[in-house]
Amino acid sequence: RAVKLLGYKPIISLEEGITITLASFSHLRAESLSLETRDLEVPSKVHELLGSGKVADILLWRNEKKTFGTVLAIFCILYLLSTSGQTFISVAVKCLLLLTVA
Repeated sequence: RAVKLLGYKPIISLEEGITITLASFSHLRAESLSLETRDLEVPSKVHELLGSGKVADILLWRNEKKTFGTVLAIFCILYLLSTSGQTFISVAVKCLLLLTVA
């Protein structure tokens, strides 16, 4: 129908396209297997760019419990701020005032 309406003629046949696609998927699978066997004790480039500390561990989900706790705490804080109608700055200023008075 595409040939009739648009004058389209495929460059690669369907069979050849499927063969090429399957070959590329097997290549990708081989690469993913090498990533699965990578030593996690050796820091990655991203881990080094993030400072190789606790923050990098949390952002890269190295410690799942800490990361989940951090995400949950941030969500709760943002939820409380949005429902109270206050901004983060106003709450931070009030906390600083309380710390200086106490």
